[in-house]
Parts: sequence; C-alpha cells; structure tokens
Amino acid sequence: MTSSSEEKIIYAAFFFVDIVGLSDPAMSTSTQIRKIRALNRSIFECMAFRSTPREELLILPTGDGMAIGFLKGLDKPPNLARELHLKLSQYNADKNPIDVVKVRIGCHDGHVFIIRDIYGNQNIWGPGIILARRVMDLADAGHILMTANMAESLVELSDEYRRIIHPVQDFQIKHGQNILVYSVHGEGFGNPSRPSKALTVGSKIAGKVKDMQKNLSIRSVEFDLSLKDYKAGLLSHKRTYRIINNSREPVFMVYETINDVEMPISEINLQAFEENNGLKIQEIVSDTPERKEIIVKLHSPVFRSEAAKAYSVMYETVEQSRKHNILFLGNTNSLAVSFSYPEADKDEVKPVLYLVSQDKRMVVSMDSMMTANNRVIARWRKEDKNFVIQENDVISLEW
Repeated sequence: MTSSSEEKIIYAAFFFVDIVGLSDPAMSTSTQIRKIRALNRSIFECMAFRSTPREELLILPTGDGMAIGFLKGLDKPPNLARELHLKLSQYNADKNPIDVVKVRIGCHDGHVFIIRDIYGNQNIWGPGIILARRVMDLADAGHILMTANMAESLVELSDEYRRIIHPVQDFQIKHGQNILVYSVHGEGFGNPSRPSKALTVGSKIAGKVKDMQKNLSIRSVEFDLSLKDYKAGLLSHKRTYRIINNSREPVFMVYETINDVEMPISEINLQAFEENNGLKIQEIVSDTPERKEIIVKLHSPVFRSEAAKAYSVMYETVEQSRKHNILFLGNTNSLAVSFSYPEADKDEVKPVLYLVSQDKRMVVSMDSMMTANNRVIARWRKEDKNFVIQENDVISLEW
C-alpha cells in the first residue's frame, strides 16, 4: 500500500475487484497465477490508475484481487472499472475458456482507518473499504455494483453518469443491514442483468410506508403513455398523483408498484419528480418480472389538511404484446389517461382502454382523439363521485 498521509482517519473512493472462480479447486496453480498477473497488468495499464499520483492511492492486495482507494476523485472507481472491462475484453478475445479472466467489482466512498499490522506495516480498514467489499460480494461476473451514496453523488455531476448508473434494488448484507445497490453498465462494460446471489428481503421501511399510505387520499391520478416505437413496442410511462394526507402524522415517503414488466429496474430508466425536481428513490423493495416495488422520498412532507401534493413516476418498457396493465394502490374518482403514438402507425394502432374491477371488464369511453406534431393522442377521463375506482382495480390499455 502506498500513501504519504499520516492521518489516522481518511476519506477515499474505493474500487474493490476480484477474479470470479479463482478458488475453484479444479483450476491449476499456474492458471491462477496467470489470471492474477493478467488482472494486475490490466489495472496498471488503465489511465484512471496510471494518471493518479502514488501518494493519492491506497492499495490493498487480497490474493484474488485488490482494493484501491483514491484519495482524490469520486469518479476514479467507476472510470477504472469501465477501462478494466475494456482491457479484459481485449485480453480474453483469443483465450481458451479456462484462461478467460472474469471479474466482479464493487464501489463505495467513505472513511477508513490507517492501522498497523503485527509487523508494523501500514494497512487500511473501516466502513469505506468494508462496504465496497460487501457490494462486490453481491455481484456476478461482469457486474460493476455501487452503493447509493456514491451513485447519487455521481449522477449529480453529469448526464453521462445518469445514463450508465442504474438502481437495482435493496439487498440485505452482513449483520442484517439493508442497502440500495446501483449497477454501472453501458456499451462494452458492466452487466445489466440482476445480481443472482443476493435475495430480496422484506423491508421494515416499506411496511411502515404502506401503512402510512392507507391514510392518504388520491385526489386524482393521470397516466401519460407514449408509444415511441410501434414495431419494437417501446413505451414511455408517466404517472402523476395528487395526494392528500388524512392523518395527524406527516408523510415523508410514498410507495409505488410496477406490475408485469420483464425488464429489471436497471433497464427501465426509472425516475421520480416533484414539481420538475428529481426525487430520491429511497428503496427498491422488489424487482421481479411480476412486481416491482419502490419507495420514493418526497422533497417535503405531506401534512394534514394542506393542499394536494403532486408527484410523478416515470419509466420505459418494451410491450411487444401491445398491452399494458396498471394496478391501483388506492381509491380515486378522478382518472385521466392519455396515449400517444406515431401518426405513421395510425392504421395499425387501435387503442382501447378497459377497467377491470371485481372481475368485471368494461370499456372506458374515449374522451377525445387528436393529432399534433405527427403524433395521434387518445384521451380518456373518468371523474364521477358516484363511481370510485378502487384499490386493486386494474386499467388495461390495449392497442
């Protein structure tokens, strides 16, 4: 390890990597050594590493990989991860399967302690490096996983990071701690699939939020669905809720579900907004093809008797079945749905909206249809004090 720092506690951005499958007893020692050397050489050749002065690095070999702490530069770990994936892709191109080097990477920023080992040599330990290791342990081959703390700081720096850093879900790590994990992936780097080694766990926060949500009234809900590509089935979603708090306790977070979407959350560009300001996804409780559950933290709490607060959830899906269902989480008597699609596809697209309530399926009458900016826009509205859309009802749009 190299560092000129004399402080006992320091802050760093950590990159933790190991070689997948290196401990396989069927693998010869010579093959293990070749893989370790290949990893070391590939990291050394990466500019994110070579351009960093030695005095700004903390390096801890781990046998089957290493931890690298950058004293300056929050972006150094993900940049190094991207470069390393490209280097290893080139290295693996002409290798036999037994010699292919696959890695998993975890990233986190935090504080560590400079300590001495039994021989008096400097070592590092503390929450910064520990959590980077915990996140890496959740990964499969090819994953670049990151803690929410680092991810949320990076996406504020540039739109590029916003495009490549995606929330995955909450996982339980050692000592029962729940953490929200992000995945870094793009063309030529990362792994967009869900990590398979960790299991989704029940969330105490989610339970409390769902209980609090029972005290909310949904004044109105609007669904804005936009078909971007008819042949591919690319559909953009925006849900806007206006809510009122009926309880004495302020509501700080809201619960949302997305049903029947095969794509993982990391691929649907999930975002939340309140008055055009981005909201934090506090927790991803579940991410399965059948049901995705998220907790969104509001900018300011909803208090009793105040005006209705509006917030929106946005995401994208691929709907090649030409059908999409939305499950209601609460009662409302004010529903608006709009569905737009390219005018060039108007002969193929025939939108129909159904309401499925208590096992009854009925067509919702279309309010209007118009054309603007080379797109056809169909609108439905249901607002009737004597007809309440109830919790667990479903609206189904088919086209």
